[in-house]
Amino acid sequence: MAKIVLVVERNYPPISRSNLRIIKIADVLAKTHEVILVHSGQNSGIEKKIKLEGLNYKEKKGIFEFISRLKYAKKVAKYIIDNHPNVDYLIGWNFVPNYANYLVSKKLKKVKVICDMTDFGWDFFLATHPNVFWGPFVRWIEKMECLNFPKNAYKVVVVSEFMKMELNARYNIDLNKILVMPDGVESGFKSKISKKLVRSKLGLTSKNKVVVYLGDAEVYDGLDILYNAFKDLVKEIPEARLLVVGNGRKYFQRLKKVVLNSPIKEKVIYTGWVQRHEVPNFLNAGDVGVIPSRKRLSTDAIYTFRIFEYFNIGLPVVISNLETLKTIVTNKLGRITRAGDALALKNSLYDLLSTNFKPNKKDLKKLLKKFKWSSVLKAYSSLVK
Repeated sequence: MAKIVLVVERNYPPISRSNLRIIKIADVLAKTHEVILVHSGQNSGIEKKIKLEGLNYKEKKGIFEFISRLKYAKKVAKYIIDNHPNVDYLIGWNFVPNYANYLVSKKLKKVKVICDMTDFGWDFFLATHPNVFWGPFVRWIEKMECLNFPKNAYKVVVVSEFMKMELNARYNIDLNKILVMPDGVESGFKSKISKKLVRSKLGLTSKNKVVVYLGDAEVYDGLDILYNAFKDLVKEIPEARLLVVGNGRKYFQRLKKVVLNSPIKEKVIYTGWVQRHEVPNFLNAGDVGVIPSRKRLSTDAIYTFRIFEYFNIGLPVVISNLETLKTIVTNKLGRITRAGDALALKNSLYDLLSTNFKPNKKDLKKLLKKFKWSSVLKAYSSLVK
């Protein structure tokens, strides 16, 4: 039995998108090993054979957020070195936990680090911080995330073949060191109330054709492209509605202000953030799920939880032609459009809504089975001896 410390970037519980993957990995490994989950919150104790250790760290927001997160990584590293010097394996999800584990490995030479990468975080950071002031920070993040962490690690786990090949081509990371384990599907992620009831609560009727956008929104998510497509869509389908389940920072709020002062304001519904267990209920109000992301390295590399959450509810999807996403979406499950093209997005949405398109049940069932968490993370057990 090995001793494994997994580092979570955010507070746990509750389970959220920011810690879901690492929690699922902990569940798999806790069946045969001693697993300790270090997180930023206050909660400590035992849950499902997993020992929780909260560091009670409050992250600062705004301009100091980046520095605050680095301080958290250093606090985690010191905590592990002081309290778990005999740890066998360290596993981290994305930049901050991987940075903490990197620091630990410089002191505890025998520990094996498994670097779990779900995206190219530096590229997302670049998209939201284009000002040249951030240039040196972006280059430092890229160097650490794509060079130092992987080269220092025992194994590197990524979510897609595209990501694996890019790590090799751009940063010369040995392909034999990289394993692909995508994000997965939660089998119990189902709506607890009927479509009719949830629509009634949202002021919708059975006549409405509802496009659903789920999650956070930054510039790379392409919400502005969706708004432009939707403005034209309602001219052809007046009963169409756009349901935005989620929230965001400056980019999102700026767009929301524009929409609420536009002719389509009565046709767009904002729920704000909702509890994770309530997400399926809101999705159940929809007819089509949409992922209008812009095309760049980071969006090409990932699946995103959104697509699995749409599929779990049985929604067809319209997605941008992103390298990883387009490998699982066929014409039997939805439509693929050219990224950044509002007209193409509108046409695809019209195609599905006007024909009451439903995803092929057999193909959908096969896809959901393939991407069950228990299936995609099974190989993690083989990494730990």
